[in-house]
Amino acid sequence: MKRALIRLMFLMLVIVGTGLVIAPNRAEAINLAECTGTHTANWSPGLTNTEHPVNVSTTSNWNLCVLPLGATASSVQNFQATFSCQSLLLQTPPISWVINWNDGTTSTYEFTATVNNIGNLNTTILGTGKITDGRYKNANATTTFVLANLKSILNNDCNQPTGVVQVSGPSTLTISP
Repeated sequence: MKRALIRLMFLMLVIVGTGLVIAPNRAEAINLAECTGTHTANWSPGLTNTEHPVNVSTTSNWNLCVLPLGATASSVQNFQATFSCQSLLLQTPPISWVINWNDGTTSTYEFTATVNNIGNLNTTILGTGKITDGRYKNANATTTFVLANLKSILNNDCNQPTGVVQVSGPSTLTISP
């Protein structure tokens, strides 16, 4: 009986050990959230080539989240700052947004944003940071804003008395471990 038990334990050890050796590599960690939607920024008075105080209003609506499936999120921020058209092309100081999820939870997202690519048709703004509070606390987060025709808008509207009053385009939000 004792020999049979030892053989059984040895056989189990071989099976488990073999499974660990030939098992496929563990998959990379998946993102906690992946959402797409739109981003809009408004300035009042409009941005011109001269720095001046403006009221800023930004709205991001991520209406399609594949992770978590069926979730939606949004962020609305209002503040006052001194801006010019050239300010849009510089890295931002740290920004803090509250992301509101459709299940009633929130995430505080702290990030800096930089122009990642300025093209003739589209300009990509990349926000990188962390979730510092709420849902997904301590996770990494990135936002991407693709602003249509920003270069042309800045070249044309910054010289006008009313300036640039609004830009918008597609947006993504990715939260990862």
